Amino acid sequence: MDASKFLNILLDLASDSEKATETLNTLANNISSNQSTEISANLDKLKEFFSDSIVNEYNPSNLKIIEKIGANDYFGL
Repeated sequence: MDASKFLNILLDLASDSEKATETLNTLANNISSNQSTEISANLDKLKEFFSDSIVNEYNPSNLKIIEKIGANDYFGL
């Protein structure tokens, strides 16, 4: 496995994870405060985030790395 390719994938995953965590925390706060409009908006934002994830544009060899490290259940579609 190419180390630079692996590092780039890890950086992409870290970036995606950070963005998703921020949205999930906001969504959790909306739910606990019973803010229905914000809940719907943040849920849509989360769905959009996963649809737009860079992982969805990966070539087959990058996807194989994602699968090998067990991240395929957590990133992308």
